[in-house]
Amino acid sequence: MNPQYRSGFTLDDNEEQGTKYLTWATLFSSTLAYEEISSEGTTKFMVSVKGNNWILGLEAPKHPCDIYGACGPFGFCKASESPICKCLKGFVPKSHQEWSKGNWTGGCERKTKLFCQRQTNQSVSSRGKEDDGFLKMVRLKVPDLHEFYTSFGPDTSENCKIRCLNNCSCLAYAFVNSIGCLVWSKNLIDILEFSSGGVDVFIRIARAELGEGRPIRLIVSLTTICLISILGAIVFGLYRLRANQRGKITVEKVEYEMADKIQTSRDTLREYIGKDDPSQLLIYDFDSILVATNNFSLANKLGQGGFGPVYKGKLPEGKEIAVKRLSSSSGQGKEEFKNETLLISNLQHKNLVRIMGCCVKGDEKLLIYEFMPNKSLDTFLFGTNSSLPRPHF
Repeated sequence: MNPQYRSGFTLDDNEEQGTKYLTWATLFSSTLAYEEISSEGTTKFMVSVKGNNWILGLEAPKHPCDIYGACGPFGFCKASESPICKCLKGFVPKSHQEWSKGNWTGGCERKTKLFCQRQTNQSVSSRGKEDDGFLKMVRLKVPDLHEFYTSFGPDTSENCKIRCLNNCSCLAYAFVNSIGCLVWSKNLIDILEFSSGGVDVFIRIARAELGEGRPIRLIVSLTTICLISILGAIVFGLYRLRANQRGKITVEKVEYEMADKIQTSRDTLREYIGKDDPSQLLIYDFDSILVATNNFSLANKLGQGGFGPVYKGKLPEGKEIAVKRLSSSSGQGKEEFKNETLLISNLQHKNLVRIMGCCVKGDEKLLIYEFMPNKSLDTFLFGTNSSLPRPHF
């Protein structure tokens, strides 16, 4: 018999030593080989020519992803990442505590129940956009427990998808060239993602987990935010406009009240004068007196009377004046101010100082006299250093 057609396997059972050896014959008598299995479950296949230079021909598993069901149901393993196990999209760990410890064998469970499981009494044609969808996973090792779907029609990927979608128990499908349509009706287990090669597997999940419709929701959200921002800006603008209008009204009111107060003061001043002709008695503006006296500068102060200080000033036309500023603490009120104004305006004599006008603003009462460059009459009568008492009028 041709040795190529013999199995060549022999099991040697040593009951005394408690060991068993499986031996087999190779095609080439010069090639030796043996296989060992460690207590951790790692298998090594060693090869040698004439017993020299043993070479590792095969080792399995080389990576934790090679262990069957390392990531449990609906979990997939990727050797190039850490941690190596992740849940499929739309799934969460069944036990977060075990998952955090690196024990992934418990696998994952759905976040959202499938639509066909929630609406079992609804026909396929009436499902529409609410029906389940498929998540495409690329470069996968074919998961375990798959079934081959025979078809009497054209064997295409689209037909495979429709048949799976119409069957609520179908959890995933894959269309493999030269093989056909593969479907899964049990939990997907032993899923491994390769860096290259593999097949495309389509996993059935609720459409809400696919993210479809999110752009529309995003547009709606952004539109809502923009509208709220625009409305907020309009409200804020109206608030500022009304605040400015209120401020303007307040300022105009204050200005009006001030102007009215000034006008009232001037009218009151004319009332003080009474029936006398005011044509020769001018009513000066308070600001012009401030300018003329350099804001009542001490350098312009001529002296101090019983009712207040007297300042020298110069009007814009060059006329020099003496301004008597009645003190608020002097006790001179409306009657005294009226009497002095009327008395001096009616008394015109070459030896008496002539009053030119007056000014009233709030509590300020000013009498504007003609400036006497040669000083007053009492200086000539009594002298500057005289100890004689001077009369007060």
